[in-house]
Amino acid sequence: MKSIANLAEQLGVTPAIIRSWQINLNLEHPRYSPEEPVYDDQWQTFFANVARLRKQGQSFSKIRAALAESLPPAASLPELGAQAGNGNGNGHGKPASPAAPGVLPDALPGVPPGGGADDPQPMNFSFSSREPRTYAPDEEQGQSLVPVGPNSNLPALQNLQRNMHEALIHQDLTKMAQTYVQLMENYQTLASRYSENSYVLGQLEEKNRALETLMNEKEEHFQDKEQAQIRRIQELESHLDNLKSSLQRREQDLSRQQDTLSRQQDTLVTKDEISQVEKQLKLLAVTVFQQQEELAKSQHAGFWQKLKQKLFKSI
Repeated sequence: MKSIANLAEQLGVTPAIIRSWQINLNLEHPRYSPEEPVYDDQWQTFFANVARLRKQGQSFSKIRAALAESLPPAASLPELGAQAGNGNGNGHGKPASPAAPGVLPDALPGVPPGGGADDPQPMNFSFSSREPRTYAPDEEQGQSLVPVGPNSNLPALQNLQRNMHEALIHQDLTKMAQTYVQLMENYQTLASRYSENSYVLGQLEEKNRALETLMNEKEEHFQDKEQAQIRRIQELESHLDNLKSSLQRREQDLSRQQDTLSRQQDTLVTKDEISQVEKQLKLLAVTVFQQQEELAKSQHAGFWQKLKQKLFKSI
């Protein structure tokens, strides 16, 4: 068996955080003292699993669903104050009601039968230790709340006054103790919420730092990529300018070649002209051949004519 303080120290949390786990997981556990051994091995394992899931960032609804089958029975918990070892048996160390120092009469004014110092609620007195009271000059020896008559029992009235005073003080102390317990519970709840919020805030800060680191890495990556794209664009623009310059030079060369071809075309002889020259050459050849034939005929005729003349002369 371990106490809440020992279990909290083992899990690395505070007892207030364990109390907040009980509240958020709807565990109807009594408000044990932090030093009271109340949790067995099953409950220690259960709260260790709760601490592990909380460190993983799980919500209490998910933790309830995940640990529903492994929830130990509430009957395994001891009763409140059973192991505190307090002699009065109340488990909280509250002072017991003071006993009446004397026997009260059965028929005193303002006190019902059977009433006493241990049962102050039925009394109908408005006396309070914080309210001053003015006594008459004839009130002697203890300033009794009940007027002293000739047949009054002064010791009994003094005992009644003392018991009533102690009962009212005890009632005020009880209210103050209840208020103190309530304030301590509120403080523990606020402390547990503060611890939970601090834990969540720490996780959020870690996530924020991780996101900032990731964002910086991505920003650097995008900047490098942007610079690479800018360099690539500049290279493409330079290459495009070179292509434009080359295209302009090619266009200029082509224009010069076209001009040269145009000039050469003007000086070249066409096919028609060649065919006409061929025809003229053929006609010229025919004419020359005819002239040669005529010349040959004329020369042949002159030879025979000269030969005949020479023969006639010789004869």
